[in-house]
Formats: sequence, C-alpha cells, structure tokens
Amino acid sequence: MGSKIADNPISKLGDDLLEEILIRLPNPKFSSRCRPVCKRWNSMISNPTFNRRFVSHHRSKNETGGEPPLLFPSDDHPLSSILSFLPVPGEIRSKFRVWDSFKDLVLCGFNGRQWDTDPELGRLFLICNPFTKQWVALPLALETKSRSCETTEAKLVCQEAPKANSTLDLGDGQVFVYSDYQFRVLVRHSEMGYCSELQVFCSESCKWSRRKDPCPHSHTVSLNGKEYWIIRKTNEATLVRFDPFRLNVCQTTVDDDIYFFRRAGGGLLDHFSTSRGALYVSTCNYPNVLTIRRWEEGSWTWTTCYETRLETLKRNSGPEVGGLKVASLLAQHPEKPEVLFLQCHCDKIMTSVYSCNLRTEKLELVADQMTYGAFGRWKVFQPRTICFSTPIPSYQNLLGMYSGSYNDLVQSRKSI
Repeated sequence: MGSKIADNPISKLGDDLLEEILIRLPNPKFSSRCRPVCKRWNSMISNPTFNRRFVSHHRSKNETGGEPPLLFPSDDHPLSSILSFLPVPGEIRSKFRVWDSFKDLVLCGFNGRQWDTDPELGRLFLICNPFTKQWVALPLALETKSRSCETTEAKLVCQEAPKANSTLDLGDGQVFVYSDYQFRVLVRHSEMGYCSELQVFCSESCKWSRRKDPCPHSHTVSLNGKEYWIIRKTNEATLVRFDPFRLNVCQTTVDDDIYFFRRAGGGLLDHFSTSRGALYVSTCNYPNVLTIRRWEEGSWTWTTCYETRLETLKRNSGPEVGGLKVASLLAQHPEKPEVLFLQCHCDKIMTSVYSCNLRTEKLELVADQMTYGAFGRWKVFQPRTICFSTPIPSYQNLLGMYSGSYNDLVQSRKSI
C-alpha cells in the first residue's frame, strides 16, 4: 500500500500546493474522508491552521457578490433568470413557479390542476441550489382525491440530521459545525377555496404520504424544522407550531393587543415571517406606521424591534418616492430583520418593489415596472449564500443531474 502511494504523482507535491488543493474540497465531509489516505494527509487535515484556511476559503467564495437575489413565483420577470438552468420548456414556463426556500435551497414546481392538459404538471416538484446549479426532481406527488383540487401551498421544512454533524477545530477554542439536513416537503391542496388534503414527502423514505392537515386556512412559515402559523379570532390570536417530523401540534394563545393585529383606522397590512432564527410579524397601519415585532418564546409575547413612519422613509430617500403608496408587505430579509420588501403602486398596471430599512429609515428600489399581480404576499423569496453550500439530496432513484427532456423527466418520476 505504501509503495502505491509513493508512486502516485500527487505524493510528490509540496505541502503548500497539496494544502491549496485540499482546501478546495466541497465540504468538511470530503476532507475528513481524505484523512485515512496517509499519515501526511491526516496530519495536514487535522491541523487547526488548515481548518481555519478551509473555512475562510469557502466563506469568501460563497458570501461575496452583494445582496442575494429576490425570486418571484412567476418566471416571467428577468430576476428569475437565476433559475434558467432548470429543464423547463418554454411552452410551460408560465406555470413554473418558486414555492419556498431554505437557506440556499429553493423548492420549485408548477401551478396546475388535475384537469390540465398535462395532469402530472402539478405533481412535479424540484429542489435546486441556484448558486451551485444543482437540482433534483422528487417523485411525482400523489394524485389528489378530486380532479378539481389545486395546489395552494408547498413548503420546504428542514432540520439538522441527527448524528450527522461534522466539526472543524479552528484552534483557540473555536469549533466550526457543518450539518447535514433531513427535510419534508408539505404540499397543501384546496378545492373551492377550502383545504382538502396535505401531502408530505419524507427525505429518508423518499416517499409521499397523505396526512390530516392541522392548518386549514392560513399562511405558514418554517423555522428550525417546525412549521408555524397564526389563527386570528375576534379578540385573540393563536400561534400554532407543527412538527412535520413527529406530526404533533402545539398551540399558544396570545392577546390580540399584544399581537397588534387590530384593524385600525384605514386598515392594516401585515406579514408573518422568519429572520435570523426568530419569528417576526411586520405591520403597516394607518397612518402608515411600519412596525416589526419579534416573538419571545420564553415570555410568549411580541416585542417591538423597529418602528417608523412611511413619511420619514420618503423624506430620507429623495423626491422620487414622494408619491409612493404601499400595496403590501412582501417579505423580510432572511439575515437582516430590520429590512422589509414592499410592493408599491406606480399606476394601475405596473408596480415596483422597494427594500425598506427601518433601522436607517431609508427606501431603496429593488425592481421597477413589474406587472401588477406577478407576485403577492408570502410569495417572494430570497435564498442566501452560506459558507458551505447545502448539498442537494442524492438518491439512487432520484436523478440529481438529469438532462433529458421534460416529458422523459415526468415519465421517470412516475416509475419511482
């Protein structure tokens, strides 16, 4: 064995050049697998200095390039060209959409009912990483009980896989943790405006199943492997937590005054979202006061983090936004909870998207002259780059780098 390693040309490389090669391995799993090659490799990869360079290299590679892109549900807008590597033919692009995102992963699929020309269109879902251009097509979802059912929501919920963490010793007591993920895809169908069924895809079994849906009529967000939504009543609001990995539900009733969902004056715009590992609710009420509140798990209350008037934002951002009217709160920045994305009217047909920083109290144009109705609340996503790109799940029966035609792709999903 020793003579074979000695005869290998790579064994003749100097330490500096070998280290430059090894720090470019995709993630810590690959580097740890290289340790048993020989004593030299094991000594080099186990060194905290190597680990610091390894993490620094991937951080600088993946966390540059400015703000991550906004993704809209429709592929009609140029901002969606980041997903152009997916094998979606032009004739069905109008039905293609983004359903959800988790870190740097994006869940995509199609708007479709069972009676469409292609009955399988609404049953096909893809998970992709727009930064590495990798993607995988899931097996076709189950047929709905009624052909008139329509997919109303699809969520990608991820949690750290147990006993699958890799740690890198960076020295000086610093440890970098790299995690694998298990995931669930939750697809909700509705009929005549009412939720009819929930289908769940399990990453471990690679199969779909039907479940009783505990969330009949509400928008959901996912955080730390759980799904959350809010049920509003006349005098109170209930925060509900659903664990799709264990299929249990927990409810917390909060006072409506604390939650601040009262319909005041000229009405109220609201948005429920997550940012930096916390739940947030954002509101814009009469007379155009923007407020961001964070859910405090320990005290079961909402704490005001940021608050400002829209007039102050306009005054600080220049005369070109003087006549701006906020139509809806679209999304919250995944890493900067003080930043909201607003849908603003330009005229009856066209609309614009602005980022609103409630800490600096400034507005910034993100996208202009978009067709009104091309997107809506809870349907704008911002995948973000991370130190080590989240790997696309690979299975022997899932074609991660499938390059055939769309029709062949659908047929291959049927056989899974």
